Amino acid sequence: MTLLPSLRFSAANRRVCVLTAGRLCVHQWQGGRAQETLSFRPDEAGLGRFSKYLESAPPLPIYILVDVVEEEFRHETIPHVMGGDRRALVKTRQNRLFRECRYAHAIFQGREPDGRRDDRVLFTALIRQELLDPWIGQIERHKIPLVGIYSLPVVGGSLLKRIPANSTHTLLVTLQGSGGLRQTFFEGKDLKISRLAYMPKLDASQVSSYILGEVEKLRRYLNSLRLLSRDTPLDVFLLGHGRILGDLRHQAADTVATRYHLVDVADMASKVGLKGELATPFADALFARLLATEAPPNYYGTDKETRYIRLHRARIGMKAAGVLLLAGSIAWSGYQFFNAVVTRDEASAFTRQAHFYQERYALGQKTLPKAPADAYQLKTAVEMAEVLKRYRSTPEQMMRVLSRALDGFPGLYIKTVDWKTASDPKALVGAEKASAQSANPYAGGANTNEGETLFQLAWVDGQLDPFDGNFREALKTLNRFIAALEKNSVVESARLMKVPLDTSSQGRMTGQTGGVGASKGAEFSIRIVVRADHEIS
Repeated sequence: MTLLPSLRFSAANRRVCVLTAGRLCVHQWQGGRAQETLSFRPDEAGLGRFSKYLESAPPLPIYILVDVVEEEFRHETIPHVMGGDRRALVKTRQNRLFRECRYAHAIFQGREPDGRRDDRVLFTALIRQELLDPWIGQIERHKIPLVGIYSLPVVGGSLLKRIPANSTHTLLVTLQGSGGLRQTFFEGKDLKISRLAYMPKLDASQVSSYILGEVEKLRRYLNSLRLLSRDTPLDVFLLGHGRILGDLRHQAADTVATRYHLVDVADMASKVGLKGELATPFADALFARLLATEAPPNYYGTDKETRYIRLHRARIGMKAAGVLLLAGSIAWSGYQFFNAVVTRDEASAFTRQAHFYQERYALGQKTLPKAPADAYQLKTAVEMAEVLKRYRSTPEQMMRVLSRALDGFPGLYIKTVDWKTASDPKALVGAEKASAQSANPYAGGANTNEGETLFQLAWVDGQLDPFDGNFREALKTLNRFIAALEKNSVVESARLMKVPLDTSSQGRMTGQTGGVGASKGAEFSIRIVVRADHEIS
């Protein structure tokens, strides 16, 4: 499957360029197995061959591992600050230590135990940047993703973890393919200093003696730097192979101050993931493989030099997101297709079931006696009966209201009651309705919503009997009657529409002022509105 060719650039398919002062060696792996190492000289012919190699080879990301003498290490302490202040302080200190140096890095190694507890920082820098410029130029010209530029001594810390070395003071000694002897000193897990010494051309029998001599020189140098006291034991891990390793076993004698640990490069090859036998005393392939496997964050590379790896990773991310989206779409489409098949089968089953019941219904109809009406008409009649039953209304509630109020008024007699139901409490009733129709034959009651009976309205005509002609007392009696009506919680309103004394501007005042009884009773009219959906209190 070749959906994402860029995703094949795993740890099993990477290439590392080991840069020394004299050449650039390309270590490449395919499926985890080392390919032929390519070597390029730093001259015009070598750069041309390197350019043709980049043009023809697959565009795998490149790691550059630098192993040169021109790498400096400085130990400093800086105030303990965070964020932007720390970055500014580190930048200022780098400019002071390595003026106009493009490749510089800072490694924080804990804090001082007392005082202000300043941060301990190891500042490193590649002093001769012109060593890298030709190679970086070719990589940028071909737009090859550059992951980063790394220091070989820093990668040596990962090699110690595979040995393993648990000493407090450790010296890692390796032979490099460039003809140098790399010595890296660690205090605990922290890198302190590293030195690359070029070895002269010696007979095989003289190499072990030269290595032991260089180790003793470095120990004295550590004593002078006060990184190691004279009576502190130093564990020296020597990597070699074949005759060199055999000679070292005979010559490297442990002392109180120095303890030697001999490690075969071939044994370490399997620990770092190199397939096949590594029959060489040089450790370049070990460091290159460690860098390709662990892929630590960029060390020396600038933003400009590593811009193509950012684009490369963004492209891989977009392709991966596309694959995931495609897979999700396929899964969702399959799910929807499955649901569609199930729905179709269910619809077919329901259709067959409906046909079955229709046939049974038709057969059943044939056996039934003939009905006076068809099923639709019977259904309509039943529904109409239910509606009439639900909205049926009687004047019983209004009569209860009047009866309860009349209990305390024996002199009041009801002659007529005009009653109706309506959804509008202002609907015309009794004398109101008759008056409106006489004035306008086409006038009707207030607009109501059919089937929504919420109020009962009544126009009550009555009289006071006996009546002695005292209109004032008659009006008081009627007002008390109105108040008795309104005490009932179901009464929306009760209003005296006609009083025994006509007080309108068109009427004439008649009666006796002396309070002499009259034979004719005092007539009155009352308009009552009752809420039909409430119980009488």
